[in-house]
Amino acid sequence: MGGIKNREAKRAAAKVFSSGGGGGAKGPAIIDKRGQEEKCPHCDRVFKQNNRLKEHIAKQHTEQVQQDQAAVAGPATQAAAPKQAAASNSSAGRPAASGLKALNAATTASAAAASRRGSSGSTSSSTKAVANSSTAVASTSVGTSSMQMFDVGSRAGFYTEKSPKLMLHEWCTQQTRPRPKYKAVPVDPEKGGGFRARVVLPDPKLPGSDRDVVVWLDGDHAADGEEEALQRGAVAALQAVAGDRSLDYILPVRYRQLWKDIKNKAAERAEAQRRSAAAAAERKAR
Repeated sequence: MGGIKNREAKRAAAKVFSSGGGGGAKGPAIIDKRGQEEKCPHCDRVFKQNNRLKEHIAKQHTEQVQQDQAAVAGPATQAAAPKQAAASNSSAGRPAASGLKALNAATTASAAAASRRGSSGSTSSSTKAVANSSTAVASTSVGTSSMQMFDVGSRAGFYTEKSPKLMLHEWCTQQTRPRPKYKAVPVDPEKGGGFRARVVLPDPKLPGSDRDVVVWLDGDHAADGEEEALQRGAVAALQAVAGDRSLDYILPVRYRQLWKDIKNKAAERAEAQRRSAAAAAERKAR
């Protein structure tokens, strides 16, 4: 069987030695660069250590290095500039899809009206109608998006408010309680109609027992729809379990007055109970 002749001599000439650390027959090959000299690319100095060469270039040839980098980056920057400008122009020229559809519809309607009238005055008025309609569409879309409420089960998106149901869900999560249960109860039409809400906060250890927190929304705050009644019921439940916190500052604006009304009624009920207990104790003392 043939083999490599003068293996050790060739390794020594190539400055390669085997450490044998790999456990195999050959072991990892490591190039020995000790004693090799490196020349500065900007002058005639020669260094035996790579770190010394880098320090020398950083101190003595800073301007030359910057010029080389600028010369290399210049053509690439010039080539990328037209692409960036075209991309910015195309993105700036694209309006929103909904706004464009509404504007096209308004333009078509105004053009039809102008053609029926057939006068220059009607053309100017149709142009004003186009501007007004586009402004109304934009204001409506902004108003709708600015009042989006993040509720339990909502999809990912941009929201500006948290719903009372979501806030109650977060409170139950912090208290390691099960999820709250909601039920909309219709109100007798003779008493005003609408819907009340019953909210049950199950006990973490004994759900379904008398330890559950059950909160009813008063008939004075009944809502026209079931979902709105459930949201108001969540406000009442938050007031019952976290009434000592100023949650009205983070509730949606339309539920802040409801929070205050429920809080005031709870304070009146507590005061009445205190007076009743004091009167009963006084009668018992006699």
